[in-house]
Amino acid sequence: MCWWATRGGGAFESSWPRAESKTRRLLVSSTSTVADARLAALDDEARARLPAGAAFAAASPLPLVELVRGEIDAFLAEGFAIWDHAPWILIVEEAGGRFTDRTGGHAGDKGGGLYSNSSLHGQLLDRLQYPARR
Repeated sequence: MCWWATRGGGAFESSWPRAESKTRRLLVSSTSTVADARLAALDDEARARLPAGAAFAAASPLPLVELVRGEIDAFLAEGFAIWDHAPWILIVEEAGGRFTDRTGGHAGDKGGGLYSNSSLHGQLLDRLQYPARR
């Protein structure tokens, strides 16, 4: 499979090599409450930072793919380098989601952050207590 997005053009997945007939538009979930959400985290430390009563998805090698398919509602990935985050920030946003880095901004070079659907993003950021950016 391959995943791609263009700013303002949406996010997609298809088999590789790409076949137009098998291209699928990606959309995040519309879950709006933490009580109904399925969350994922990079590791146990990140998981402990998310709401205690939340349901957690089973460990997956591709949680960001699950997010943009609408299979999970949020993924906390605090770590790694810009090349790990830069493409996924665009793909998640074009699938209708949001990303906030650990400084409260929107940069891929700050060691990761929170990816989620738009409805849950603010609620999860409150729990994480990322600095507010003005």
